[in-house]
Amino acid sequence: MSDAPPGPPTPDTDAATPALESPAGWPPWVQQWVMPFLQESGLWPVLVAILGHVVILIAPMLAALSRGNRAMSLPITVVVMVSFWLCRTEYEATGRLRGVTLVVVLVWLASIALGAVAGHYGIL
Repeated sequence: MSDAPPGPPTPDTDAATPALESPAGWPPWVQQWVMPFLQESGLWPVLVAILGHVVILIAPMLAALSRGNRAMSLPITVVVMVSFWLCRTEYEATGRLRGVTLVVVLVWLASIALGAVAGHYGIL
């Protein structure tokens, strides 16, 4: 029997216990706050509502950019860079493109469609 106090396992004493770290590539805050919305089907309605708000934010920027408003170039560039970062990080973390990339593509398609319809009808 060991005199060591009970505590978290160390790599030397228990190699079979998985570490509590996030997978390689995903920051811990993404693993804790974002990934549950993609992994737990009970949270998918919340995910759809959040993504609907993202679409509503991106669509007017795209409509304004299509009308020649160059001030929208910077916010759209930031959103595009975040989108690429999400897809690249997912690929590095899992070795393939999965749910995060699907969500990013669907958000962009919905934003482009909504921006086009809103621009055509003069809603925005």
